Amino acid sequence: MSVLLQSLSSMSNPSRRIRLIGLIVLFILLVQSIAIGKGYSSQTLRAMPLYNVCGNGQGGHCYGRQRWYGAWGSKTAITIVPLSCNYSGGQCYFIDNEMWLVQQNNSQCSADASQCWVEVGYYNDPGDGHTESYFWADERPGSPFYQHFIANIPAGDYNVPALFEISQTCGTSCWNVSIYATREYYEAESTNNSMNPTGQNSYIQIGMELAGSNSNAASSNPAYFTQNAWYNASNASWYFQTNSGIPGELISYAPPWIRQVTAPANGNSGGLYLTSCCTSEKTRTSPVINEPSVHSNVQANTSGIPALTPQVRQRNGAMFDTTLVSSYVLTHPMPRTLRQEVPTKTAIQKIVYAKSQDISKLLDGENLGVPNDTVLCYVQMSGTFVFPSLPGVPDMVYHQGVEVFDATTGNLLLAGG
Repeated sequence: MSVLLQSLSSMSNPSRRIRLIGLIVLFILLVQSIAIGKGYSSQTLRAMPLYNVCGNGQGGHCYGRQRWYGAWGSKTAITIVPLSCNYSGGQCYFIDNEMWLVQQNNSQCSADASQCWVEVGYYNDPGDGHTESYFWADERPGSPFYQHFIANIPAGDYNVPALFEISQTCGTSCWNVSIYATREYYEAESTNNSMNPTGQNSYIQIGMELAGSNSNAASSNPAYFTQNAWYNASNASWYFQTNSGIPGELISYAPPWIRQVTAPANGNSGGLYLTSCCTSEKTRTSPVINEPSVHSNVQANTSGIPALTPQVRQRNGAMFDTTLVSSYVLTHPMPRTLRQEVPTKTAIQKIVYAKSQDISKLLDGENLGVPNDTVLCYVQMSGTFVFPSLPGVPDMVYHQGVEVFDATTGNLLLAGG
């Protein structure tokens, strides 16, 4: 190109100069057509940055993950460790350790490139003022994405494993979600969910997820994943993983990291994996806890996470009015969402106080995990709400969002599109 430009500047003959300009234009068009043919645009023909940007509403987010082919259920024991995520100083949006059970190529799950799933784990999201909390979420066929906030993690659950389980053991089109921790256990159900996460068009995934515009703003102690298992519905039995998963699917975005400490094999508990984050890969020096501790037999309510402060009881039975709800929703971003660099204005469309069974109907039959006569507060908003998708596909963008609060405690139970 530089030779052509030098030749152009030295030419005195106008007709020859015009012909050479034409050749230069054709050369530029040829380069652009090759780039487009290879799946690039001229704008992206530059060096790709390192994975220090893990989700800002315009990009993706990062994983350290392992996958196996799918089944009618999945199970893993994850060490509960503190997760640090600095939003105001470093733009970390959320960080979590979790497990997913995914069906691919289901056209009814159009919100996320024809993928349906249920996920469960624990996270930290400083944007909403919360510490580590247990959660689960589902992207059901024919329904928007909803995430459920179970409870803040009690002090006694840290530094020991909790067992996380997803299985179709509650009936047809129903997926049971369980967390068995040291002090308590939780049960939830993803109902009206007809996904079929079996075979090579589906997968089980374990690992860490990170979102933020500066991964240096997040950190995590190493967390172990063990007792990795799949559920055989034909004989209602669990089996430990005995292979190292789908070839090429043990991936670290660096950060976060995942490492196979012990390969799954006959005779062990589905292998041993370790996640860590974020400035460098960490390894644990303390003794490895391969098995979960003895779990509590006390079932705890899925009470949600602290949000609204109860005030004076209203005539409808709620402990707060619409003014307080509106103020909170407009000043607190949804948990586990990706913030946009240029936020759009959020507006309240409606606020509904009703019993749980009636609020569920507004959410395409989503199970809210509380008794049917529990009074809840449903808030519908307009704006732009970006939820984390699965690796390799665009994040889910909705222009309508919902949040559901317990009208008595003020706790946040659900958020979604």
